[in-house]
This record gives sequence, C-alpha cells and structure tokens, in this order.
Amino acid sequence: MQNLRFALRSLFRAPGFTASAVLVLALGVGGSTAVFSVLRGVVLRPLGLPHPEELTRIYERPAGTDVRWPFSGPDYLDVASESTAFASVAGIRADQQTLTDDLLHSRHLDDDLDYSAGLPPLNRSRLLIHPPGSWALRPEAASAVPNLCFAADYVRTFTDIASMEGACEAGRRASNAILDRVGSTASRAGVWPLQEPPQYERWKQLDRDLYRIRRPHVFEIAGIHRAFEAADLLRRFSAITGLAQLDDFLDQFRLTDIVGGLLGRFGIDR
Repeated sequence: MQNLRFALRSLFRAPGFTASAVLVLALGVGGSTAVFSVLRGVVLRPLGLPHPEELTRIYERPAGTDVRWPFSGPDYLDVASESTAFASVAGIRADQQTLTDDLLHSRHLDDDLDYSAGLPPLNRSRLLIHPPGSWALRPEAASAVPNLCFAADYVRTFTDIASMEGACEAGRRASNAILDRVGSTASRAGVWPLQEPPQYERWKQLDRDLYRIRRPHVFEIAGIHRAFEAADLLRRFSAITGLAQLDDFLDQFRLTDIVGGLLGRFGIDR
C-alpha cells in the first residue's frame, strides 16, 4: 500500500510524464486489442460453415500459363449446375456479393438447338441470312439504356448478315456509342456502308420484280428450296463446265485494254 501511495504521489508531481505514459499505454493496449480481434475473426474463429477445412477456391487458367482468371457469370452457372466434385458452389463478385439462385433473373436456350437426337445437339439456326422480318426485332448497337450497348451479328448494321463482319461492325458501333456517352475526345471507329458487287444488282432487281408480280423466288421457280442446294448445284455446274477456270482467265483482262489493242492495230488513237 505504501508503494502505491508513493507511485501516485510521483505521478501527480510530474503530470506531463503521467499523461505521456497513459497515452502510450492506451495506444499499445488498443492496438493489440484491434490486431487480436482481426486475427481471431479471420484465423482463429472457424467459419460458420460445416467442415470449413474443405472449402476450395477455383479459378480459370489458360493452358500453359500460371495466370488465374475469375469465372465469368455463365461459366459460374455451368460449374454450379453441372459439377459433381463439390457439394455446392458459390461465387463472389468484386463487391463480395454471393451469387445465389434467387438472384437468377431468367434463362433461355436457343430454340434452334435440337436435343431430340441426344448430344451433341443439332444447330438448326440459319447461316448468314437473317430471318425475314427480323430487322424490326433487332436492336441498335446503342440501346435506350444508358449503360447498355450491343455488339453481335444480330445488331442492325450496314452489313446486315449474320457473320463475323456484321459482328465487327456492331462492335465498332458499340465502341462509338460508349465513347459518345462518356464524352470522350478519342477518335471514333470507322463505319461505312456495305459495298456489294454491281453484278448483284440485276439479281436483286429480278427478285424485286418477281415479288411485285407475286411470283415465287427464282430458286423456287427452278425447284430449289434450300440455299445449300443452290450452292451445291453451282459447284457441280462449275466443275463440269470449267466455268470457274474461264472466269479466272477472263479476270486477267480488262475490256478497255482489249478494245484499245484492237483500235491500235487499225491505227486509231484512243
């Protein structure tokens, strides 16, 4: 008791030293408590899950590399629904939100995928040509939603066919829309109208004329009901007649050069 009184009298005689000592002790005790609280919550206290030692974190990794990539949303759904190696699968986003089944808005499987004959499915979707009337249903690359742009071969483009070229044009349009919406001063991607060979125009005009007089398409008139049948017929015709070789041969000459050569033989200057 006597030592305690002596210590208290000594502290009261030096208030500056007393305040410094109390502050240092408070910081030390408070810091140690905070570190221990974090250590206990993260390391010492078990997770609120059965068998936490069995938790595993999985990544995507390109073959031949050590790079770890997070799963995309569709890949996560595939792993969660089809994996048999895990009792359950959960995903976390950058904001640490867990993806659960109640967050799923909807699912849609392409109607052109035919599973009636088993796996793999048959893809009955049209190639290159969009279905008639689909233009009114296809979106612009810049949608009405401020933060939503589309880049795919179903977007309205000058190319207007379901192809890589159409998807690339949609990508350029989407990039330009994003730059416009954020007010960027960067140069815009080039977009230009589709340039078709002039030989197509006579066939397109024939199609318009047949439609105007309510006659079937020229393929139907010829008894051809599928595009691949027409392509196969043209290939066979070309192989039998040698038309392709003749066409390649004629491509080496220009009509103006031939006419000019004939006029030159007659001494006529063009």
